[in-house]
Amino acid sequence: MGANMSLKKSAWDKIKYRTAIKDHHVHEDVDITMLIGKIGKIEFDKKLIMATSARRIKRRPHSFFVQYPVRMLKTYRKHSKNN
Repeated sequence: MGANMSLKKSAWDKIKYRTAIKDHHVHEDVDITMLIGKIGKIEFDKKLIMATSARRIKRRPHSFFVQYPVRMLKTYRKHSKNN
């Protein structure tokens, strides 16, 4: 999902206590997406366009190229343990 996502309250109510929102070692948007995918349907609307910035790459390349991928792996690992 990412920076431009929305979900129904009924879906949030089903997953909100299982999210890792306060865990700074995982990507909360990917975590939410993976939880929603287990209980329902995810739709992609190509009309929803969001501008993004390359600030992280320019200002903190270590964050983007090292920490970001590590968080992604930890997020996937969290969900592979919970299957």
